[in-house]
Amino acid sequence: GSYSADGSYSHTDADGNSHSGDAEGNGSWESADGSSGTYSADGSGSYTDADGSSATWDADGGGTYSDADGNSGTWDAEGGGSWEGADGSSGTWDADGGGTYNGADGSSSSYSADGSYSHTDADGNSHSADADGNESYTGADGSSGTMNADGSSTHTDADGNSHSVDAEGNESYTGADGSSGTMNADGSYSHSDADGNSHSVDAEGNETYTGADGSSGTMNADGSSTHTDADGNSH
Repeated sequence: GSYSADGSYSHTDADGNSHSGDAEGNGSWESADGSSGTYSADGSGSYTDADGSSATWDADGGGTYSDADGNSGTWDAEGGGSWEGADGSSGTWDADGGGTYNGADGSSSSYSADGSYSHTDADGNSHSADADGNESYTGADGSSGTMNADGSSTHTDADGNSHSVDAEGNESYTGADGSSGTMNADGSYSHSDADGNSHSVDAEGNETYTGADGSSGTMNADGSSTHTDADGNSH
């Protein structure tokens, strides 16, 4: 070994392990097993293992790592970081509790400290929720919908048929064939079919109908009724 008046030195032992340092407090070492490292006066440094894994760190508290299997990552002084898997997956995280994930299969996710998140699977189906608990989804088949914290929801299937419910329990639907209708919390409802025939009932049980042929009528809760046929004859 050697030593200088300014404090620098170098030394190699009988087993082949070596170590050196300079006057400013920086140094390096190598082990006989193949591992090595460096360090600096500012607190930064590096390490390489005999198996090929390694790590670095800076004076501010950030760093990087990689292992012998091909996994790697970073971290910062604020509490955030990232990683990459040998299988192609990756992710990030931040100091606030949020993060992202990307799967090797093509899936992906993100999440936030406020509880909101989103996810898309490998088939293209996606689902998300906001901080208030309102959810939405989109299917790879073209379907979509929402599910809200107030109890309301919507859904459209892959064929274009849609259905919705509001917070009070009133429902409505529209068929891909042109039909539509409502079903209300008070018991009233309406329906129009794809041919243009319609029928409705109010909360008291009074009914009305209109035929695609021009006929129409009423059937009331008190037993009274009316009917007009397609030729204009009424009763």
